[in-house]
Amino acid sequence: MKIEYGEDGSVKLHQEQYLRNLLKRHGMQDCNPISTPLNTSIKLTKATDAEPLANSKEYASIVGGLMFAACVTRPDIICVVGQLSQFLNKPTSKHLLAAKRSLHYLKGTLNLGIHYGYPATPLVGFSDTDWAGNLDTRRSTTGYVVMLNNRAVAWRSQRQPTVTLSIMEAEYMALMEATKELL
Repeated sequence: MKIEYGEDGSVKLHQEQYLRNLLKRHGMQDCNPISTPLNTSIKLTKATDAEPLANSKEYASIVGGLMFAACVTRPDIICVVGQLSQFLNKPTSKHLLAAKRSLHYLKGTLNLGIHYGYPATPLVGFSDTDWAGNLDTRRSTTGYVVMLNNRAVAWRSQRQPTVTLSIMEAEYMALMEATKELL
C-alpha cells in the first residue's frame, strides 16, 4: 500500500504497484480494461458434475489477491470478491472467467484508492442488499459502506445469516448492520 500526502493535508491510500504485480502474476498485465468488475447478467452458482472445473490454485490465487486489495484500499470490489470466494472449493471455468474479469476491471482502475481530505463532513452510512441473490441457498447478501469526509472508512459485504421472506426484511437486516457499524 502506498500513502501519499497532499499539500492541503489530504491523504491518499492506493495499491497501484500491488495491483500491477497481481496482473503480471496472472499474465494479464496487457489485458484490456473494462468498466465493471462483474457481469451482472451472469449468476454464479455451485459447480455441477457436467461443468468443467478450473485450476483451483490459480482461482484461489486470484481471489486471494483481490481480497487483499478489497480489504485494504478497494471497497469497490468487496461485493465481487465475496461472491467469488464462495466457490473456492470447486471453481468452474465460469468462476475463473468472472475472477479474471475483475482483473480486467482493476487494469483500468489501477490509480483508484481512498482519498481522505477536506472539507470535514459528518459520518454517513449506505446499505443495500440483493434479496435472495444466492441461487444455491436463497440467502441475501448485505453490503454497506460508512463514509467520513465523503471517504470510505469501513465497508463490508456478507451473506445474511437467515433466509428472508421479503425484500423489505432483507433491507432491514442490511440497514441494521450498517447502523451497528455507524454507532
